[in-house]
Amino acid sequence: MDGDGTPLALDKAHAFSAYDVQGGDFKIPLSAAYIHLEDQPLGFGTANTSMTFTMSYL
Repeated sequence: MDGDGTPLALDKAHAFSAYDVQGGDFKIPLSAAYIHLEDQPLGFGTANTSMTFTMSYL
């Protein structure tokens, strides 16, 4: 999700413009969460995952 909690499409480019072009630190506003799909049973257990993203500097 983006910084506002809006889901982002996977495998699509997303631009971030809130950084200072002079340099410094920038916290990338991304987050993730598990969701329950209505057609799937809800259960308990381990839910581990990972995600890879690529950054391009233009």
